[in-house]
Amino acid sequence: MWLLGRLAPDHKTIADFRKGNGAAIKKVCGQFVEFCRLLGLLPKSSVAIDGSTADRPKPMTDTTPATMA
Repeated sequence: MWLLGRLAPDHKTIADFRKGNGAAIKKVCGQFVEFCRLLGLLPKSSVAIDGSTADRPKPMTDTTPATMA
């Protein structure tokens, strides 16, 4: 009941919760999207971006033509 006690979880607590409940979180998010579509709030052609960072390729340090061959 941390909400009633005016306590706030730290980032590790939230990260651990997300790590241990990933499948359930994905399921609830999917159900919420379907519910919004049912109410006409979200068209089927919508695209959602969650804001997570993705692994990106490392930049090449030397891009001169001689080293790229």
